[in-house]
Amino acid sequence: MEQKQRISQRMIIIAVILSGLLTLLSGAVQASAPGNIISGEESAKINKIAPEVQQVLSSLQADEITTVIVRLKAQANLLAITDRNRRIRIEKVINALQNMANATQNRIEALLRSRAAEGKVDQFESFWVFNGLAVTATADVIAELAALPEVDTITPNTTIQAPAPQTAGGTPEPNLAKVNAPAMWSLGFRGQGIVVANMDTGVNVTHPDLAAQWRGGSNSWFDPNGQHPTTPIDFDGHGTWTMGTMVGRDAGGSAIGVAPEAQWIAVKIFNDQGSATVAGIHAGYQWLLDPDGNPATDDTPHVVNNSWTYSSPGCNTEFQLDLTALRAVGIVPVFAAGNFGSGSSTGASPSNNPAAFAVGATDNSDIIYAGSSRGPSDCWEAETIFPEMVAPGVNIRTSDPSGYANVTGTSLAAPHVAGGLALLLSSDPNLTVTEQEWAMLDGAKDLGPSGPDNDFGSGRLDILAAYQSLQSGGPPTPSIGPNLALNKSVTVSSFQSQDGNMAVDGDLTTYWQTAKAVGKNTLPSEWINVDLGSNISVTQVVLKWDANFATNYTIQISYDNESWANVFSTTTGDGGNDLITFTPVLARYVRLISTAWSSSSQRNWLREFEIYGDASDPAPTPTPTNTPTSTPTPMSTATPTSTPDNQNTMHVGDLDGSSSPGKRDRWDAIVVVTVHDANATPLANATVNGSWSNGASGSDSCNTDTSGQCSFTKNSIRGNVANVIFEVDSVTHSNYNYLPSANQDPDGDSDGTTISIPKP
Repeated sequence: MEQKQRISQRMIIIAVILSGLLTLLSGAVQASAPGNIISGEESAKINKIAPEVQQVLSSLQADEITTVIVRLKAQANLLAITDRNRRIRIEKVINALQNMANATQNRIEALLRSRAAEGKVDQFESFWVFNGLAVTATADVIAELAALPEVDTITPNTTIQAPAPQTAGGTPEPNLAKVNAPAMWSLGFRGQGIVVANMDTGVNVTHPDLAAQWRGGSNSWFDPNGQHPTTPIDFDGHGTWTMGTMVGRDAGGSAIGVAPEAQWIAVKIFNDQGSATVAGIHAGYQWLLDPDGNPATDDTPHVVNNSWTYSSPGCNTEFQLDLTALRAVGIVPVFAAGNFGSGSSTGASPSNNPAAFAVGATDNSDIIYAGSSRGPSDCWEAETIFPEMVAPGVNIRTSDPSGYANVTGTSLAAPHVAGGLALLLSSDPNLTVTEQEWAMLDGAKDLGPSGPDNDFGSGRLDILAAYQSLQSGGPPTPSIGPNLALNKSVTVSSFQSQDGNMAVDGDLTTYWQTAKAVGKNTLPSEWINVDLGSNISVTQVVLKWDANFATNYTIQISYDNESWANVFSTTTGDGGNDLITFTPVLARYVRLISTAWSSSSQRNWLREFEIYGDASDPAPTPTPTNTPTSTPTPMSTATPTSTPDNQNTMHVGDLDGSSSPGKRDRWDAIVVVTVHDANATPLANATVNGSWSNGASGSDSCNTDTSGQCSFTKNSIRGNVANVIFEVDSVTHSNYNYLPSANQDPDGDSDGTTISIPKP
């Protein structure tokens, strides 16, 4: 069966919608760090604070408070967690998220507790689903938070209104037959063993079509507003509609749900007054990842439906990290596309974000619903098809707190897809996000112009065809397209006479030449970072070395130039041409980091750094390049047979220095080094080697304890020395490889590798 749209492998951002209206506020040279965009500490603070928050802060009296969302720069690296076993994957993801929060939020929490004692902080809530907090405090405390180097952004805790009811009379549409749900039932797949969830207005647990499927227990219902802590309830009706479309049975005389034997759990993000907050939605996503608070318990839902949205079209990335976490554990974040059609680019966030799977609405004649939001998406740098697909969403008969209702909107279309995923997962609970999305898109019935378009996406849902696509072999191996790195923007660690652009010019007679490892070049690693311009599927890297090459190197990918994941690593590089193939991943940035070389003084001479992706993805048109008169004979090619797990790397997670007076005008310096693994977990039994300079000298080593820490002390420093420098030279461990490029310092008093300790 022909694949109708590129596989949705988004790693970030958000997705959205709802059936009714819902409002939401929404020459040796070494590289140097970028300078301030606007000079001055106050400007730096302001740049972190969203304009909406700045406006509120300017109007507050000294003792007045407001609630904001504080997001930290350091975020867990989830891209390398790819275990096929669902339980193991979920536990690893949760541990990685929690470890990152535990390792980086301590200073902020201590500050907030101190300011609470002064009456300046009313409350705060820490999150790990994304590394951040919800803080209710005075303007001066919020400004104090903005000044912290570990803080990335401060955004409003927006209030969101529940969707307005949209009911319709008349004969119900045969929506279940339209998507081939009964055909799946006849094969024995009715959603058994699968748990679905919605983020909505609640669910009427006593409804005869829903009561038996509630999973029950304390891990099956969450009200972040605290109004109904134990028992599902729905005063609005919207959440009961969407749940009925997913799992409703036939107590009213006809079947209403796509997956009638699936169990359900729910998050009531909207309070009884019909509004939700950003903080409450974050709390809801966090609860869904670990409902009982024990990462080792397999109680995470398989499917999550979101039939809610911001109040108008546009792009907002507030929940991108939450949705990324859902995808990391194997959950496709299904969203209604929005009811802002029929103009172009009418999708609303989070549904139009790359991490979401957006669903538009059609009627029983496969005509697009007039209100269904259309593409392209505003949240991709390159023009991107939106929505992903469509499903029935006009005059849908479903459960209602008062019995049954016929309702219209994309809020009802999305649960058809969520229920369809439950049927697919009942045939194989370990399907990956890529496999689930590919099956849905490959099996969709093409509508409108041939191929994907911005009205119908890849077409209308056909669950049986999706199942048959999986049975016929699953997602195809992507074909290789043009060189995505050609003439793209690059940054490098250093260069001698030929800069990094020479490695992406398509000309084999030129090459990137790093600075010689003499004089000023004391870098522990060399790197080149290619910016592809937008997030795109990447599946292959080709390195074409010159006479000097890296023997130890790692290939990393990132979607934001901050969170990085390893896709390949080797300690046996032998030059020539290296062909590296890996599972397709979505990335904007691809980086090569080298730590050992065939010539330790010359380091890297790289002729070409080529990057390839799925040929069906949009890619730049290659420009003419020079044809070399002679091409070096390639040496043996390193073709990896498997992609190593990023969990076996370690780095410096924190570097803290202090000083104290000594005897006779002398002073002492102490440095505490914390070593973390790739999931930010403290690592014991690592040997840290470090050296002193700038008024102090010598080198030493220490071994980390169970907290991942060890310390270095330099005594009797001369009184005329204003400050000394300590540098981590290397870290060794019997089971982990040191990745110095990942070194960090959450409190910002060092770069994670070198720290200056001033005289007391």
